[in-house]
Amino acid sequence: MKVVPRSHVTPAPAAIRPLVGPTVTTAERRSRPAGLPGSAPIGVRLTPIADAKRSSQEVRRNSSPRGTWTGSRTPHPRLRVPPCATLAATLGAFLGVAGPAIAQQGDIRRVHDPHIIAAEGMYYIFSTGGGIPIRRSRDLIRWERIGTVFDETPRWARDEVPGVRGLWAPDISYFNKRYHLYYSASTWGRNRSCIGLAVNETLDPTNPEYKWVDRGKVIESVPGRDNWNAIDANLVLDERGEPWLAFGSFWSGIKLRRLDRSTGKLHSDPHIYSLAARSSPGAVEAPCIVRRGAYYYLFVSFDYCGRGAESTYKIMVGRSKTVTGPYLDRDGKPMLDGGGTLVLDSRGHVRGPGHNSVLANGDQHWLVHHYYDADLFGVPTLQIRPLTWDQAGWPVPGEPCRGDGGGATRPASRPPPLDQHPGSSRARP
Repeated sequence: MKVVPRSHVTPAPAAIRPLVGPTVTTAERRSRPAGLPGSAPIGVRLTPIADAKRSSQEVRRNSSPRGTWTGSRTPHPRLRVPPCATLAATLGAFLGVAGPAIAQQGDIRRVHDPHIIAAEGMYYIFSTGGGIPIRRSRDLIRWERIGTVFDETPRWARDEVPGVRGLWAPDISYFNKRYHLYYSASTWGRNRSCIGLAVNETLDPTNPEYKWVDRGKVIESVPGRDNWNAIDANLVLDERGEPWLAFGSFWSGIKLRRLDRSTGKLHSDPHIYSLAARSSPGAVEAPCIVRRGAYYYLFVSFDYCGRGAESTYKIMVGRSKTVTGPYLDRDGKPMLDGGGTLVLDSRGHVRGPGHNSVLANGDQHWLVHHYYDADLFGVPTLQIRPLTWDQAGWPVPGEPCRGDGGGATRPASRPPPLDQHPGSSRARP
């Protein structure tokens, strides 16, 4: 975020086809039948729709670039465990109004910057918002909100970042026998930002050991000193199981620092690696690094979120044989020179898909991201898609997981070994 309005080789199975489709105009959209699923094709853009409905609640994250949405807490009933895609719910089933069919069900609205992990028999998603909302599911389809990490923004964050309201872009991972949650404290349009860390022994709120312990600041950016922004953290484990923290938004782009395995905080190695950047205004952020085969894949989001149905976010990717880069796109252009291969863009009612995480289980992957629903006033909404890989080893997103088969495996009953954790986005193939 800069000082600008922020805003293999295995082919895809038939049930998970790559997205294709033409550019859609306003007139074509109006002629399309209601409920036509919207998703983004590779390399295809949507002509913006100027007359998209917007409400007074649109994308206000307490004046932050991502806008903080809050939602009511829900009970915690036990959920059934169907396969990763069953019958898609309609908007009417969720809100009691007419609207398009959607894949995920339950508490999936007002979800921004989702990060997923599979643990202890469930899937958990952490997202931007007051206290950091937590949602869980047994099948990737039906989601319930079960509370927050914090009751209030930690005192240290309020002291360090005057005016901070809510916490952004959490990243959840498991290593060194505990869960590590990295989160961002910042304000709109400034790079006076901090990334903090909280840890827990379990993610099950019914477990007596459940308790979030805040460990405070991990890294900070200071205006006038740093030409980068300490938000949008993402942890990745390298081939030796050593942790690294990617982060960055606008300014000079995406950075990487080595972490100390025992503390989860910065390693004594002071080097800051640069991974991706774009020319002014520098609209690149939300790194997510996934190790698969011989490559590390760096997913990022280009352009602007937080503008409801007018958001221009899109997911891009490059890859490198080392975690520190250089990362190149499919055409060989360095991501430090603005390169990036398009993964997911706007289409239909799905606007501005971005800030993704990746759920990995062996060589099965799912792309988890938010989008802005143009058929519901641009409300940020959770979406999960199977992610396959073409013969050249580049990611290909499918249609959103529904409920008619072909999807997720059952989540692990306990955290797998360190470098094989299926929900950490760092799983070994």
